[in-house]
Amino acid sequence: MLRYNSQQARLAVFCDATYNGLILGSWEVPLFKSLKELLGWVSGSGGNDRLDPTPSADILGRAEAGDAEAANELGLWYAEIQPASRKAEFWFRRAADAGLARAQYNLGVLTMRLGRTDESIGWLRLAEDGGWPSAAFALGSLLEEQGDRKGAVEAFETGAQRECALSQDALGRLALEEDTEASFEAARYWSEKAAEQDYAPAQVRLGTIFHEGLGVARDPQRAARWFLQAAHQGHAGAQAMIGVACHLGIGVPADRQNAARWLSVSAFQGNPMAQAYLPRVNAELTPDERLLLEQWIAENASK
Repeated sequence: MLRYNSQQARLAVFCDATYNGLILGSWEVPLFKSLKELLGWVSGSGGNDRLDPTPSADILGRAEAGDAEAANELGLWYAEIQPASRKAEFWFRRAADAGLARAQYNLGVLTMRLGRTDESIGWLRLAEDGGWPSAAFALGSLLEEQGDRKGAVEAFETGAQRECALSQDALGRLALEEDTEASFEAARYWSEKAAEQDYAPAQVRLGTIFHEGLGVARDPQRAARWFLQAAHQGHAGAQAMIGVACHLGIGVPADRQNAARWLSVSAFQGNPMAQAYLPRVNAELTPDERLLLEQWIAENASK
């Protein structure tokens, strides 16, 4: 069965099929990585090639003259080329103090990485107020990490209203954790919003909702369609679920060759459920089917 583990803050999907009387295994999708890994630098205005060994003289001159966009670009250059330098913070701060929302966001990320959480929250709030698209999600994630669920929800709601798929997905995740009929409805609403923007984790959550019938009638076909969309985007867990569904004929026509293909792709990515289930499917393939699978793997190995 598909089960949501709120204590671990991750989605665990368990296959209904058994092998030797035991659950085959599970795949897990971390709902968001450590903030230090997730929050990357936003793009600048594109005015400086950060592969250059020195910052652009033009951008340096404009930054020194008070151009906020140029100061932000200079901060980006130092953050990427000389990350140990304090100059990235200096130039981001110059641009952020001038009211540039993208620089406020960058400074929020930088101070978060340096462990200055309170300062980071302050800059991210300013960037959110300034309408920078990623700021609300970054702020909500940081507040959630600090245990401020109410503040996190408020930030995610701001981002969600601005059509940020990450924020919409976060609201769907938090709603599903509440485990009530009303929260299931909210989880489905926000997950659909994010899924419509092709955000794979939200598509997986919708598959979960329809597979289990959380606030809706169970609908294996609809669940499979959402899993399949995420699988085509490379989501290993969704690939495993579609592989099992193809093998068992749940929500999709039974097709052991398609099952073997999806499970092989998922197993290659290290998915434990696919790795556990794939031998069962492979054992059922005819010699011709096994040959076709090997040819398909060889043809797609370099893609």
